[in-house]
Amino acid sequence: MGNHEPTTDLAAICKEVGHMLYDNNHHHSCIVGSALLTKVLHRLGFSDAYSLTVGVRIHNRLFQKWVDAHGFPKDAASAAACDAAGGLVIIVGKGAEGFISADRWAGHLAVIIPNHFGDRHALCDLTIGQVNRADWEVDLPPMCLRVSDDFVAGRRPFKTVVKGSLVTYEAFPEDHSYSKGSDWLEMEGLDETTSNVISRLIGEDA
Repeated sequence: MGNHEPTTDLAAICKEVGHMLYDNNHHHSCIVGSALLTKVLHRLGFSDAYSLTVGVRIHNRLFQKWVDAHGFPKDAASAAACDAAGGLVIIVGKGAEGFISADRWAGHLAVIIPNHFGDRHALCDLTIGQVNRADWEVDLPPMCLRVSDDFVAGRRPFKTVVKGSLVTYEAFPEDHSYSKGSDWLEMEGLDETTSNVISRLIGEDA
């Protein structure tokens, strides 16, 4: 290994962790993704990074297009018209329990790096792309967002528009039920994978 300093570029770290998740077919597992990213961040000096249970509500591009033209649906008729125009609301985590098989954790995880952006915290969600479908008009990249104290404390949701979709995150800081989920219990080789990510980031001398 060469004498390279570990990177503190969060975008580069998230990109490399994302590649590792994809290479190992874990890019749709928020539990594995958040655990790996947190371990990598800890090894690189971000010692206060932690996993946070969140719920995500996504209004797709066609929903937003309808809202821009007509306003938010306010009754059954306008909701039906929005639906007919292709408007969809996709829920990830809290609120989606009825759509998750009984053996899976009905939640979603992101990673928080406190005060990474001064008085704002970084919210990293590398597995939100699990919702992407062309026929749903949803195409979300991995997220790295600036969120407030009120968000991480669960007092206020965070909203942003990404590729035409309105994405709303809500935090549930007291919910640690992910630690009982099958993905969390079945994770193996995470330390080795963490080392592999860091090796990729640092690089090796030729």
